[in-house]
Amino acid sequence: MIVRPATAEDAAAIAEMFLSGAREAWGLAENELPAEMEPPAIHGGELVAEDDDGVVGFALVKDCEIDLVFTHPRAWGRGAARALLLAAEDALRATPCAEVSLWTEERNANARRIYQASGWRKTKELRERVWNGTAMRELRYRKRL
Repeated sequence: MIVRPATAEDAAAIAEMFLSGAREAWGLAENELPAEMEPPAIHGGELVAEDDDGVVGFALVKDCEIDLVFTHPRAWGRGAARALLLAAEDALRATPCAEVSLWTEERNANARRIYQASGWRKTKELRERVWNGTAMRELRYRKRL
C-alpha cells in the first residue's frame, strides 16, 4: 500500500470509491445516493492510497482540517485508512496548524474507531446537513499535532 499525491487521472476512481464507501459505511440503500457523481477537480491537497489493483482510498487536506478520508469497501481492514490518515497528519505538520480537526458521519463506526485509536478526540460539536439528498449527522474530532 502506498500513499501519494492525487493526480487528475485519479478523479474518476475517487468519485466511485466515495459513493461506494459512503453507502457501505453509512448503511444506505442503493437509491439513497446517486448512482454516480461528477469526478472532483484535483487541487493539490488530495492524497490517494493505492494497492496492486489501483486506487483504494483518498484523503483531502484543507486548511487545518482533514476534510475527507474515504476508502473503498474492498480495501477495508487492510490499513488504507490508517495510512491515509497518517499521511494527512504529516501534511498538516508541515503547516502552521498546531491543532487539526475532521468531521465524520455519526453512523461511520469503523472510521470513528480508527480516528480514536489514532489519538483523535471527539468534541461536543455536531453538525447536521443534507448531502446529495441524504441527511447526515456529523461529529467533530480534534487532534494536537
